[in-house]
Amino acid sequence: AATVGIFALIVVFQPEVRQVLEQIGRPRLREVRSSGATIQELSRALERMAEKHVGALIALEGRTPLGEHAATGVRLDALVSAPFIEALFARNAPLHDGGVIIQNDRVVAAGCLFPLQQEHDGIYRRYGTRHRAALGLSEISDATVLVVSEERGGIRVAQGGKLSPDLSGAELRERLRELLFESKPLAPEPELEEPFVGDEPVGQGREG
Repeated sequence: AATVGIFALIVVFQPEVRQVLEQIGRPRLREVRSSGATIQELSRALERMAEKHVGALIALEGRTPLGEHAATGVRLDALVSAPFIEALFARNAPLHDGGVIIQNDRVVAAGCLFPLQQEHDGIYRRYGTRHRAALGLSEISDATVLVVSEERGGIRVAQGGKLSPDLSGAELRERLRELLFESKPLAPEPELEEPFVGDEPVGQGREG
């Protein structure tokens, strides 16, 4: 009788049971929590690195977990600060070649490999490896990816497979507030005539 009763309940509540099972099997989406202090520290670090033409690649994790990409680097657990970010990307530093991942105001990994953007009508040829890695990660996740060009000293933001124009420090802070707090979509950069912009390509997901 008990077995019949359980079976009857499953039949009656079949849609609800299916929904619960689907939620159990689905990866959980994370709550996005990036504070104003983190934005300020990141902006300060990127401004300084851009002035010194120090390349950088930083991913702010959104609702899509980036654990798979964090596993390719060195695990960390540190509060975001401008001096710490600058130290990670300093020339000849052990982890400067890869990307940094930030989750909920903390640096959780450095020296990570990000997937490169694949060819889209030849557009990818305009960019070096660091920019293609930023675009590639932003295409497969909802991460906001920051990139500093070692060659040009420009700061750009990638999200949803789109890359912003070069940004000043003030523009970067405003853009990050819009993306992280107001969920405004990123406008793509205007079409450029240059055959190549960005850093010189080196290894996958990395640039010297």
